Amino acid sequence: MEREQKLKILRGEFLTPEFTQSVVEELQQNNTFMYKLVEKDYENGIVNKYLNIAIDIRLEKEFGNN
Repeated sequence: MEREQKLKILRGEFLTPEFTQSVVEELQQNNTFMYKLVEKDYENGIVNKYLNIAIDIRLEKEFGNN
């Protein structure tokens, strides 16, 4: 529960279309498997559960220690 609360705050504060795009680009370069799971949905404007996981991981990594 505590992690979910923290992520909700981080999403509200830092989640932008540009941030999401940068996560997708990072997946494309560094994690081909995950990129394939999000590519089609993202092209259609959908943030699927796999992309949400990647976004949450990056939010925690970049902003979670504040």
